[in-house]
Amino acid sequence: MTKLLQKLGYLIIILSSARYAEAATALENPLGEGSTFYSLINAIVNVLIAIGIPVAVVFIIYAGFLFVTAGGSEEQLKKAKETLIWTLAGIALLVGASVIATALQSTVTSLGTTSTTDTTSISI
Repeated sequence: MTKLLQKLGYLIIILSSARYAEAATALENPLGEGSTFYSLINAIVNVLIAIGIPVAVVFIIYAGFLFVTAGGSEEQLKKAKETLIWTLAGIALLVGASVIATALQSTVTSLGTTSTTDTTSISI
């Protein structure tokens, strides 16, 4: 009987603390009031661009360093060219992500404001 009372006491403590924790913590939208899916995507793309551009600059400088220090070595020149090509591909990916996000936002916005007028009737 004492074990049952002990377990009941634990249950009451757990339930009361969970109820207090629920009342004390309210989850707020980290993006702010009135945020949309587009603003989330736009924020993610902006962070990726903010991180990606400095990284791309470092790799372009690294590729230039490889070109300068190659000294006519075909292997080093090949490595420098590949580094530059992949860096440019990464920059294109960053720009493409931004363009796609903007195009999707424009498409969704235009679909939401399309008028529903009947254009199939012909008037003479």
